[in-house]
Amino acid sequence: MFATQGVKEASLRHPCPTHDDLANIACAHGKEVSFDRRTVIATCRSPLDTVYLIRSGCAVCYVDLPCGRTFYPQLFVAGDFAPARVLVPGDVRVNLMALNKVTAMALPRAQLFALLDTQPSLYPALMQELLNSIQKCSLRGTITNFGDAQSKLVAFLAELWLRSHRSSFPQAGDTIPLGMTQTEIGLINGLSKAQTSRTFRELEQAGTLVRTDRLITILDPAPISEALQDLKAMGLF
Repeated sequence: MFATQGVKEASLRHPCPTHDDLANIACAHGKEVSFDRRTVIATCRSPLDTVYLIRSGCAVCYVDLPCGRTFYPQLFVAGDFAPARVLVPGDVRVNLMALNKVTAMALPRAQLFALLDTQPSLYPALMQELLNSIQKCSLRGTITNFGDAQSKLVAFLAELWLRSHRSSFPQAGDTIPLGMTQTEIGLINGLSKAQTSRTFRELEQAGTLVRTDRLITILDPAPISEALQDLKAMGLF
């Protein structure tokens, strides 16, 4: 936990806040909360005025389509603000659900704006960092909705790598935490459970990775590195 005064002093020393600065502010001004698996955190029926800094687990935004299917356009893992656009002025209505057990720091928008009132020079940089986070998380629906099942799954793993490591390219032996079931991975990527299982098996047989309970070990980093290049071209890092 970070002291409020320490955050203010750090903010003054660094006029261009980084993602870590935002995380420090969330920890200093927010409240730790937890949600059980499949808990609906917010619905589109009412404005959401709180952003959640995910500490562990996975959360998703979801949309119930007229055809009866559910679309998951945004995925939030540890280190993400869910959803960051709540902190941009204006009412946001969103369906937000914990895919599995989630712990987070809940930061009411009013508290952040109260801090900005005392340090208005921080506002432009903080808003820019939040907009960057919005862009990255909003591309979730685009990244995995093209190509075959293997392309989708590799792109998904590349994004999880990027979210959990923030930079660099993977090497043989590196790991990616999953924190979700095969069914949940399939739902996020528009695949059935059978397709997800079969695609993981194909990647294992090709020597790309080894999958154990909630963990991916990379054997051949080339496919994921290529997907990361695509993410870079899309402006994700």
